[in-house]
Amino acid sequence: VNKHLKDAQQATFLHCTQYDHAFKEFSNDDVKRFEVICDAVWRHVFGAEEDTDGDLIKRIGAYVEYQLHNVVYKLPDDYFEEGRIGWGNFPDLSKFQGETDANSDSDADSGEESDAKYMSGFEFLGNDWVQVLTDAGKPYYWNTSSHKVQWQKPEAESLE
Repeated sequence: VNKHLKDAQQATFLHCTQYDHAFKEFSNDDVKRFEVICDAVWRHVFGAEEDTDGDLIKRIGAYVEYQLHNVVYKLPDDYFEEGRIGWGNFPDLSKFQGETDANSDSDADSGEESDAKYMSGFEFLGNDWVQVLTDAGKPYYWNTSSHKVQWQKPEAESLE
């Protein structure tokens, strides 16, 4: 165990350091922050494999950003101190687990409806807005195009 502990600690440290960099250096730039988070996922989760599905990287990146807001900003201090951290809904990634999507061209579903099948816990609102619930049941909103994240539901006209 000790033989590999140093390597595991170094890999984990580098991974967390890149997330820290994203959240600290780009706290006011949603797009750049999301790019750095996705780069960390690609490098440290997928080992910088060139053929890693970009959509998969973005979905996991969105989950990382969601958890930052859920745990750091919304979790009561006593929950954190007691280790009672309820992790939010993780997107269903079964689409990416070795399936070949041979029927994807012939599928009647496309766009948001198709994606919704693979993102359990996410509700697509329209115009690239997605709603997810925190463990406390509070809605969280993310725009998949601009990567803007907010707690308030987008105005009706921005959903059309």
